[in-house]
Amino acid sequence: MNLYWRGVINQIKKRSLSFKKMHLFVNKKWVLVSDGKNKETLIFKENGKLILSENGSAKIGSWEYMHESKTLLIDRVSSKILLNEEYLDEAIMIFREDKFEDVFYCYKNEEVCIQPKSIIEYLDEMRIHISNIRFIELESGEFLEVLIREDKSRYKVGDFVSFNAKPVKDGYYKIKGKRLHLKIKDSKIAKKMKERTYTSQDGKQINILQKSSWSIKKGDFVYSTEFEYITDLIQLTNHKSLKVIDGEIEKIYRGI
Repeated sequence: MNLYWRGVINQIKKRSLSFKKMHLFVNKKWVLVSDGKNKETLIFKENGKLILSENGSAKIGSWEYMHESKTLLIDRVSSKILLNEEYLDEAIMIFREDKFEDVFYCYKNEEVCIQPKSIIEYLDEMRIHISNIRFIELESGEFLEVLIREDKSRYKVGDFVSFNAKPVKDGYYKIKGKRLHLKIKDSKIAKKMKERTYTSQDGKQINILQKSSWSIKKGDFVYSTEFEYITDLIQLTNHKSLKVIDGEIEKIYRGI
C-alpha cells in the first residue's frame, strides 16, 4: 500500500494546498482512513490544542506546524509524532511519518462529502485528471497507466507509466490486439517496438521486436514463443545471422 501512496502523491502533489492555510483545517473533524474497526478522529484547535478521539473516547493533546520544514508535530499525550506534509486539500490530508520507512497517514474531512465515496476512488479520479493519464490495455489483461506530457495528446517515448500508481518493472509489454510492444525502463517508455516473426535455417520460429518496421537493427530484441531471453548465433533463411546476447541483438552478419 505504501507504494500506492507514494505513486499517488507524486502524481497529485502539484495541486496540494499547505497547512499554512490553517482556516481550512482547524475546527473540523479529520478521521483516519484505515482498515481497522476503530474510528480515530483529530480536531485541530486554533490555540494549538488538539482533540484526539478513539471511538468517542477523547483526550486533549497539542499540535504545532513548522512552516519552513512543512512538518506537523503532534503531541498525543502518551507520545509525540512528527509528520511530513505530503498532500492536503479541503477533503483529505496525507502525511508521512518522519522516519526512514514510508508510513503514511491519510485523514478525510468528515464534513465534506466525497464523490465517489471511496478515498481510493477519489484519489484515482483526481490523479487521472491532474496527470493527464491515459490507459493502454495490454495482452496480459492489465491496464498500463501513461502520464501524458501536457504538450502531447498521445503517449511517447519518455512518458512515465504506472500500474495503479505503482512502479512498473523493467521489461517488454505487448499492447492488446496489436503487434506493438513497449519497452519499459525505470517506469518510463524507453522504446516502441514492432513485433515481427522470422524462420531460422533449422525451421524454428524466431520473434523479434524491432525499432524499425522494415528491417532488423542492432539493439532489437529476440525471444522465443515463451518470451525467454535468447543467447545464441541465429541463422535466418534470408541469409542473415544474428549474434544475440540476453535477448538483444549485438551484431548482424550477412551472407553467413
